[in-house]
Amino acid sequence: MTRILSHLGLIGVVLLITAPTSADDGVLIFGANRNSGLEITKILVARGEPVTAFVRPTSNLENLEPLDVEYFKGDALNAEDVHQASAAKDFKAIISTLGASRVNHEAHGLTRHPILRTGSS
Repeated sequence: MTRILSHLGLIGVVLLITAPTSADDGVLIFGANRNSGLEITKILVARGEPVTAFVRPTSNLENLEPLDVEYFKGDALNAEDVHQASAAKDFKAIISTLGASRVNHEAHGLTRHPILRTGSS
């Protein structure tokens, strides 16, 4: 996972790795429908990794529709939606490609997972 993020040279991507587990529910990605989140989603799907995309109810899903991904609809600014999404499955990892101005990861309790920040801020 970290190899993919480093290879893409992404700035501001936050990878939240769950505790070591035999989890096989794949990866939850915030911001999967656009930009770097979409590119990460494409790479993971190509590798056969199950992906759940956290998207807003009003999100344009046109770029995700050709991919074999599941959706969790919610608002990344709503802590309850974030908690429900992260608890919905036994994810190997949670990736957020949302900008710091969009979501405060600490406020949503996501710092209980080890965080790997890639790129420079």
